[in-house]
Amino acid sequence: MSSTILPHSQTQATATSGDKADIEMAEYTGTHGAVDEVKAGNVVPPSDFVNLNRLQTLRKFWKVTLFAFMVSFGATLDGFHQTIPGNIIANPGFIQQFGTVVGANGQLALDALHVSAWGGVLSGGNIFGNILGGFTADLFGRKFNMFLMTLLLMLATICEMVATEWRVWLASKLFAGIGNGFAQTALVIYNSEIAPPQIRGFLLSTWAFFYALGQLTASIGLQILATSSHPNDYKNSIYSEWVFTGIFLIFLVFLPESPWYHVRNRNHDKAKASLRTLYGNVEGYDVEHEYATFLSEVEFSERLRDEQKQAKWSEIFTGINGRRFMITAAIPLYGQLVGGSLIFTYLTYFFQLAGLENPFLASLIVFILLLAFIAVSFYTTDLVGRRPLLLGAIVVVVICLLGVGIAGSVPETPSSKNALIALACIWVVAYASGIAPCGSIYQGEASAPRLRAKTNSLSQALGQSFGLIFNYTVPIMLSPQQANWGVKTGYFFAGTAFLGGIILYFQMPEFKGRSYAELDELFQKKVPARKFRTTKTSHQLLAQGTEV
Repeated sequence: MSSTILPHSQTQATATSGDKADIEMAEYTGTHGAVDEVKAGNVVPPSDFVNLNRLQTLRKFWKVTLFAFMVSFGATLDGFHQTIPGNIIANPGFIQQFGTVVGANGQLALDALHVSAWGGVLSGGNIFGNILGGFTADLFGRKFNMFLMTLLLMLATICEMVATEWRVWLASKLFAGIGNGFAQTALVIYNSEIAPPQIRGFLLSTWAFFYALGQLTASIGLQILATSSHPNDYKNSIYSEWVFTGIFLIFLVFLPESPWYHVRNRNHDKAKASLRTLYGNVEGYDVEHEYATFLSEVEFSERLRDEQKQAKWSEIFTGINGRRFMITAAIPLYGQLVGGSLIFTYLTYFFQLAGLENPFLASLIVFILLLAFIAVSFYTTDLVGRRPLLLGAIVVVVICLLGVGIAGSVPETPSSKNALIALACIWVVAYASGIAPCGSIYQGEASAPRLRAKTNSLSQALGQSFGLIFNYTVPIMLSPQQANWGVKTGYFFAGTAFLGGIILYFQMPEFKGRSYAELDELFQKKVPARKFRTTKTSHQLLAQGTEV
């Protein structure tokens, strides 16, 4: 078992029996060898719920699914605070309040360097929150990070409400960035530690869904504002943040601490209490048995650390754990290389510079598509798998970004504007179908269970360091006051997306249906990324031997 009792000990040995792909067997000694490994304590014994398929798991463990949704709802706060800064800057009332320069048309405009500073501080706060969150998640628990995240985002909202000059708005971005950093180290980690493997892709991708819901809500608020009788009163769109905050605080009251956190700290009674809250309604669920399975994996993981004589932080970057860290960090990094800052943070600003008459409406359409196709990924990530969805999405986004650059190179016409919207929509469909859901899934699955909080926090910090660069430079690329690339910025991101995609092809393995114990084994045996799906593990061999 791994970071969740039922989930991490389960395997999809029987569920994968229909795969037509050849199974790699060369490195394994057979069923009897697998049994011996378990007896020796080198392989964690399976749970009592090994053979459930996805639908059976969802029905049987509906309660833990509900808790996972409650946790992921916190991502709406993250998505809202990440989206508002780059889109509200196109609001005339906001420009009137914070504008400090006069444009070529003689009208008041925002200073591009101020816009870059807001984006840069937001990403800088993210990095700080990511790194600090790795410590606090292990020291004080996952729920502590969630409460701290909520407090910081509340402070950010208050600053946005009272800001009358650009420096106070800058302070709100600092609080929002740190709060979002805590969100990214708490929400995905918690769900990865309670989710059954058969539906782990589904539950981990709910983070991306609710994040997109926050983005969509921000766009809806801005669109309503733009068509209201008081379109310049931009603060009306900020007030809705309190609704999400209040709902999430109610959820936190009923949420138990992660059992994984309690097991690592040898709080046995508290761990069992968390298990009963999460899984106690399941018929046939033996808390003592599942807890023992859970504890055996923790002890096995710690024994590996002691044998390798690695320090808790240094081991993240070396050997097998170094490989796992790079997989965890890959999607946060790649999300920036494919133009995440361009499409999401500065989408309305981007459409405004492209000459669209209603940039808020265009951005609203984009975020509706994002939400819809992330919802589709709930099913496809566990059916199709992570790697095929990711690689397919990469091909599409590269083509779309190249098309955006071409659209910016031709004379501005109604057709070119429509083409730009269409390309942005296709980009978002591909991103939502593969890159967005796979990002949260790989972050939850790739790291060693005992290093999950630290690995996740550092990988997010690395991704946000790229975000810091692009959140600062994208407005400069777009702005007529600076580089004046405008829509041609698509060429730049087409190149970075293509180069990054080549690296991901050789780096990203398939985790579909694997327990965390199986993933540990595959990484220990240094199985190439392309062979993860077809390699049979000791758990699978053990299950076959048990059936015989």
